[in-house]
Amino acid sequence: MREKVSRYMEKNGMLKAGQRVVVGLSGGADSVCLLSLLTDMRSSLSIRLRAVHVHHGLRGQEADRDADFSRELCRKLDIPFILKMENAHQEAQNRRISEEEAGRLLRYEAFEQEAARWEEEEREQEGAALPVRIAVAHHGDDSAETILYHLFRGSGLRGLAGIAPVRGRVIRPLLCVSRQEILEYLREEGLSYVTDSTNLLNDYTRNRLRNQILPMAVQEINRGAVEHILRAGEIIGEADQFFRERAGKFLKKEGIWKESCLEKSRMLAVPVSALGSLAHIEQGYVIREAFSELGWPLRNIDASHIESILSLLDGRTGAGADLPGGVRAERVYENLVLKKKERAAAKDGLPRLSMEVIPRENQAEIPKNRYTKWFDYDKIKDTLSVRYRLPGDYITLKGGGRKSLKSLFIDEKIPREMRGSIPLLAEGNHVLWMIGGRISEYYKVTEQTKRILKVHLDGGTNCG
Repeated sequence: MREKVSRYMEKNGMLKAGQRVVVGLSGGADSVCLLSLLTDMRSSLSIRLRAVHVHHGLRGQEADRDADFSRELCRKLDIPFILKMENAHQEAQNRRISEEEAGRLLRYEAFEQEAARWEEEEREQEGAALPVRIAVAHHGDDSAETILYHLFRGSGLRGLAGIAPVRGRVIRPLLCVSRQEILEYLREEGLSYVTDSTNLLNDYTRNRLRNQILPMAVQEINRGAVEHILRAGEIIGEADQFFRERAGKFLKKEGIWKESCLEKSRMLAVPVSALGSLAHIEQGYVIREAFSELGWPLRNIDASHIESILSLLDGRTGAGADLPGGVRAERVYENLVLKKKERAAAKDGLPRLSMEVIPRENQAEIPKNRYTKWFDYDKIKDTLSVRYRLPGDYITLKGGGRKSLKSLFIDEKIPREMRGSIPLLAEGNHVLWMIGGRISEYYKVTEQTKRILKVHLDGGTNCG
């Protein structure tokens, strides 16, 4: 088991010597197995571990039992333990999603938050340390279940590829083993675990796949059914990667990217003639890749939405399609345009800023004012924009370290529903000023500053 998982981790480049790992620990068999294996590998891989357990505020005493069990397991293994208390029921109501989905989102947010906090803790002591990884305990049966789930509900190649071994900072070392192998390992090692009783119920689609359909396929059709599904997923994944790379190259060559004052700031125009020359499957990949490049979620975009966009290739100028997430696709003369509809988060729209450049000697002392700020003009190399947040936004802290805007919002306890309505002054993804709040240390005026950019907030509806 250890050798198999170790080889799989090495094959997929999951960890490097000296890396730090946040391990998602539910207390169930899969996560106990993962934590045990990584604990055994601590010395050989020179890694450090922290375990995060998320209490969803559901299942009453059973959930409390899971948290207590996870804490005690970490004590025995000498692993730092972090307990996150959440309210999945309230989150589900706020987002209008199921409690199951709300729990999943809360878990990953908690893991990301702890990973960012760990990086921040040690940034000054260690300098440019390796990024913190997040290890979760999905196994081969989970991936097969995911492939079937996407197949039954309708999906493109990406969904049929199964669960990715590495995505961003998240790694899944157990994808190479089955649920049965995990249970055998725990039995041989004498390791106990807890069982979430809701996983035994067939109220959810995934539970029915896990408890009924997959076991039936193995028993009644082919004992190697799970392995064959996973192998098909690998082949499909290779095909998906091939088409994604082709779509990315097409957009790089043909796409016309523009900055706007819309919700996500960017919009895309693609020549109809160029897109129309591609095979139908490639056209769909171009649209999906465009959504990814623009930072728009694909979760609620299905094949019917892609077809409605592609139908505009034969449409007249002005024809359009409104899509989930406030996205609009429109035929504009010889281009297909993807853009965000105007946001309505701020009552008066984005604020208007007045700006002027003044010599440093004319401003001997920099006054402290919440709505007037001074910046080192010579450090600004690109066009400034007034907008709302985008993926990849960051701010510079004292000492020169960077902090993602998402992490900053979390640390400052800014409510999630308010984060998208905070106006920003930014140069690309580098935020100069959270308007009404903090500014970037990088752009602050110093004794070496020769020219000052004075920025004053005075309201209004222009984009700046």
